[in-house]
Amino acid sequence: MANDQESRANGKERKRTQPQIVPSVVDEVVNEKIEPKRNSGTLNKWMLVTYYEYFERVGSFEGYAPLIAIDGFCDSSAPDRFCLGAFGAPLPRCRSEKVVQVRRQIGCGCHIKKDRNQVLIVNRSEASIFVQCPMQTEASGCSPTTVKKLRKGDQLVVFDKDDFVKSMEKNLKNNENRDFYQFENMAKVRISFGKGFGEGFTREKVTDVPCWVEVSFIDIMRDVDKELMQSMAQSANALSSFT
Repeated sequence: MANDQESRANGKERKRTQPQIVPSVVDEVVNEKIEPKRNSGTLNKWMLVTYYEYFERVGSFEGYAPLIAIDGFCDSSAPDRFCLGAFGAPLPRCRSEKVVQVRRQIGCGCHIKKDRNQVLIVNRSEASIFVQCPMQTEASGCSPTTVKKLRKGDQLVVFDKDDFVKSMEKNLKNNENRDFYQFENMAKVRISFGKGFGEGFTREKVTDVPCWVEVSFIDIMRDVDKELMQSMAQSANALSSFT
């Protein structure tokens, strides 16, 4: 202490130096193997899942990975899982007993997989799931409101981009009066856990079931939006030419 004071008095204060930390050979090898995270921008987002209990919206999830699991567990940090068990009861009311019972049955839920130009749903739950898919029902000639029951292990192609594009091109080529917003609806799927709805079930609407999700295919809706913009631009040009 006396020496420090003496050195300051003489104007010769000691310079403090920080120790240098040099990466070891092991550190350099590990760093080379670490891949940078891919930018998860809007263009990489291909699906949006919204969770409902009856008519009430509870939460949502954005999907970037090619395989997304929707289950009844509670890990809210997993980037490739939408865990419905992580959500508390929607305020200001308490969760009904029917909702609680269905949530207990969800378990491993279902997997939604994007495989090239197709999207598949696979039921991984012990309980059945019920799927309403306008795109799939149109391809099979059924009513758009038809609901498919999937037991454990069953899978269903809920979207085929090639068929979707052909349908849009046919609409444009033939100048059909088909509302483009119908194509937006074809890019959506509704999944109910444990309880069916629609024709043949006691529950008429999807909002009559305790737990369900709506899946929107963002990349497909982006294509629909592009076609809408082009269609409106062509209509505007035709109108201006006529007038």
